[in-house]
Amino acid sequence: MKNDFCEALKANDRKRLQEIADSVLGSLDIKANQQMNFEKIETWISSNNCVASVFSSPYLLDTDPPVKEFILNLKDGSVRIIGLKLSPSRWEIIIK
Repeated sequence: MKNDFCEALKANDRKRLQEIADSVLGSLDIKANQQMNFEKIETWISSNNCVASVFSSPYLLDTDPPVKEFILNLKDGSVRIIGLKLSPSRWEIIIK
């Protein structure tokens, strides 16, 4: 599964990334402490073998719904940004 994330990220396969993320996001209680959920997501992202480091933005983007951004420094030297759209009923991954 960790390799799937890296392959989907490299291929910019948004559908597959959402499927992979759903398995993690579905295990979170979106009504619980947001910061704790963000930390769990950051830990999950950093556990993937293609990720050198991950940084979560300290603030939510002021959009409707709000978006939390995670900046991924990949081991190949590239940088990717993944947004997490925080809809009340479902959290969704956005690749930038």
